[in-house]
Amino acid sequence: MSLTANGPASKSLPIQTKLFINNEFVSAKSGKTLTSINPVDGEPIEKVEVAGAEDIDIAVKAARKAFETWKDSDGSFRRDCLYRLGDLIELHEDRLAELESLDNGKPIAVAKAADINLCKRTYKYFAGWADKVLGNVVPVDGHNMCLTVKEPIG
Repeated sequence: MSLTANGPASKSLPIQTKLFINNEFVSAKSGKTLTSINPVDGEPIEKVEVAGAEDIDIAVKAARKAFETWKDSDGSFRRDCLYRLGDLIELHEDRLAELESLDNGKPIAVAKAADINLCKRTYKYFAGWADKVLGNVVPVDGHNMCLTVKEPIG
């Protein structure tokens, strides 16, 4: 279920309160929730689902299954995925900054300039390295050559 909460000096923002497992939003198996409190005024923001042991087991199984495909993907695919995440953060940076401000009480401008910007830049930075997995040629005795090949596992 998607609910709405009011941000500090902002419009109403839709907030997803379910768990995100296996590429979909799902309710917690236990039905437990946690009330997120606005640190500015002490008022409840929203109730969010709390993952229990069963939810965690399901999430870990889904992650292991997804890893099988991800680990065999080439660097350019990984690069494109990570860069796309950075692009999506940039596309939605105003909304993300408002949500971050609502959750932790810092000014929206600070959340946008620091937290959201750093998150976006981190994804784009590591995207740039995803297709740059290089080995080395190591000198050895005689007419021999030693090559190292790096193979990412995740």
